[in-house]
Amino acid sequence: MTYKINILNNANKDLNWFRKNDKTSYVKAFDLTREIMIAPREGAGKPERLKYF
Repeated sequence: MTYKINILNNANKDLNWFRKNDKTSYVKAFDLTREIMIAPREGAGKPERLKYF
């Protein structure tokens, strides 16, 4: 099961800047986004459920 991620305009501008100026950060952000799409509760960053929600 994959999830849909909406990227806001500001985030898209930041990603475009990283793509042009800092390739390593862009690749890390892209990999993290792809990982979140596949399994949002597992993986890098140690995600956890929101508390008091």
